[in-house]
Formats: sequence, C-alpha cells, structure tokens
Amino acid sequence: MKPRLPAIGLALLAALPARADSGADLVTLINAYRAAPGTCDGRQAAAARPLARSAALSEVRIDTGTILQSALEDAGYVSRRAEAITVLGPGDAHEVMELLERKYCAALLNPQFTEAGARRNGGEWQVVLAEPVPKVILPEWSQAGRAVLDAVNAARAVPRICGNERFAAAPALAWNQSLGQASLSHSQVMARTKQLRHEE
Repeated sequence: MKPRLPAIGLALLAALPARADSGADLVTLINAYRAAPGTCDGRQAAAARPLARSAALSEVRIDTGTILQSALEDAGYVSRRAEAITVLGPGDAHEVMELLERKYCAALLNPQFTEAGARRNGGEWQVVLAEPVPKVILPEWSQAGRAVLDAVNAARAVPRICGNERFAAAPALAWNQSLGQASLSHSQVMARTKQLRHEE
C-alpha cells in the first residue's frame, strides 16, 4: 500500500484543478510523486528532490525516429542526460500520472534528473526529464588563448623524448593576435559542425 503523501505533496495536489489537463499540471504531479513515491518495481523507493519546470523541455517535440539529444540541442537545451516518455490516450494529467507510476517509475524517480517539461497535444502526452550541462563562464577568448600558450611554452622549456627521438628545450613562442583569431574561428567551425579536424 502506498504511504500517505506528506504535507508538501498534499499542498501540490490541492493546487490542481479537479481534472488537470496541462503539461504544467503533469510536472506538478510528478513532483508530488517524487516527494512520496511509495514503491517502484516492487521495492520501496526513496524520495527525490523536485524537478524544476523547464519551458524549453516543454516545447521539445519527440516523434518516431527523433533523436532526443538532437531535438534538445535544436531547442537550445544542452543536457548531460535526458529521457523522453510519450503516452497516448489518457484524458487528463491524473490518468497520465497513474500510467507513468506503473510503467516509468524508475525514470520519474531518477535523482540525476533535475528538470522536466511536459506537453499535451490532443490525446498525446509527452514528458522530458533531463539534467542540463552546468553553465560555465569562460574567460575572454584571447585570455584563454594566452593561458594555453603559457602551458605550451612551459612544455617547450623542458627537454623531451617523443617516440625514440630526443628533443632539446625549445625557445618560447610569442602571442600573435591574428593567429589567435584564426584559431578561434577554426574552433568555432569545429564546434558548429561537430567535426574535430586540424587541416582545411
């Protein structure tokens, strides 16, 4: 028997209309379930932290043959991991939630997921659970380039063996703004095309 929902779960459910019918309502129900999951696959399940509602995940559309990672990237969402669940038929979010609890409880309770989005299109309901890649604030590109140059020069200052060949220490290289700009442009092309190459 499933234990009674704690106060937070009851408060979330009380905020819903009698017949919830939107993706936002479904995310609320998922969070209530994560707060007091009861059992999952026949075993007592641990509670999980609530998922943040993501507008981007709610807008992603997953059709047959869609590659989830590509769809997320097209929406501007970069994820470390993600899972999409599509349910056909139920008329409201409560019915969808009953089905999700039975068939997809492990995904709903995965503690690695931190965000969720849900959408409804007629009788089709879609839930996307994800963990976004943390945002990293990078230094200005020339500052980063100079840091790389410093590391290269530190390596060049020490005699080395490459394969069977010995190399004496080499003189330091100087920063060149034009070459740095060319390197940045090439790196941007590789990032955009997802192809790592060093020859044009």
